[in-house]
Amino acid sequence: MSVANQNDTKRQNLQERLLDAVKQCQIRFGGRKEIASDTDSRVICLCAQFEAVLQHGLRRSRGLALTAAALKQAAGFTSKAEAELSFWFYVKEHLNRHELQRFYSLRHISSEVGRGRAWLRCALNEHSLERYFHTLLAERPRLSVFYEDWAFLMDEERASMLPTMAAGLNSILFAINIDNTDLNGQNRGPPSVSHLLRESTQGVSSLWKESAQGVSTLLREISTATVAVPGFSSRPDSHSDPLPVLPRSTSADSGLRKERRKKKKVTNIISFDDDDDEGGVEEYEDEEEGGGRGGGGGCSSG
Repeated sequence: MSVANQNDTKRQNLQERLLDAVKQCQIRFGGRKEIASDTDSRVICLCAQFEAVLQHGLRRSRGLALTAAALKQAAGFTSKAEAELSFWFYVKEHLNRHELQRFYSLRHISSEVGRGRAWLRCALNEHSLERYFHTLLAERPRLSVFYEDWAFLMDEERASMLPTMAAGLNSILFAINIDNTDLNGQNRGPPSVSHLLRESTQGVSSLWKESAQGVSTLLREISTATVAVPGFSSRPDSHSDPLPVLPRSTSADSGLRKERRKKKKVTNIISFDDDDDEGGVEEYEDEEEGGGRGGGGGCSSG
């Protein structure tokens, strides 16, 4: 099958699925006072089929809009969903300033994909989708700037049925939420490596911040406590570490003990009488001489 036939088959499938979704909603809600909300599976399917038709064949390079979104994503300022292809880039070309401000001021919508989905649901709620389709399909030269030649909207025969299908939904009371974070198109799959790294980095930074705050609080408490202690002065400017305490050896201790014994043997006799001093000295000398003689005799007897 050639590429042209494949594209034609794709457009035919999109048309059949959209017609079926419109028919199911008409059968369930058409001509009734019952509200069709986005909690019903038929309404969800209808929105999805309209989005598939509007997304089909979007050009990947369509001027400054995509370039700016791609640069923002590369710089890390936006998520991947915000730089994805979205029919919002073409739709917003046909909105006035007040309409643009309305969708850009939505609180929970943060991506171009989300704004396009919000616009579609708002058009269904207000029964203005038929009018918008007439406007979107009116300028084919402008349409070709945003869509490939094989896109659904570039197929005149099939695209001409879109306003008719939208008109068939005007008898339904839609009440679809347009300010919902789920419309942003964020990826709900497994977390990527970059996402995990970003979360871990945030966790480490928060832990570091908490520990730094704890240390600063502890230092303030210590400084407050030291001020209350009398006679204690802190030295914040001193950066020298305390000297290490080295254990003394056994030989050093024994040497110190010997020196202390020698010092204890030296006695000073103080007398206030000169005669007594002289006599005392002579007696001390005689005792030393006698002791020496006695000691010598002991050695010779041995």
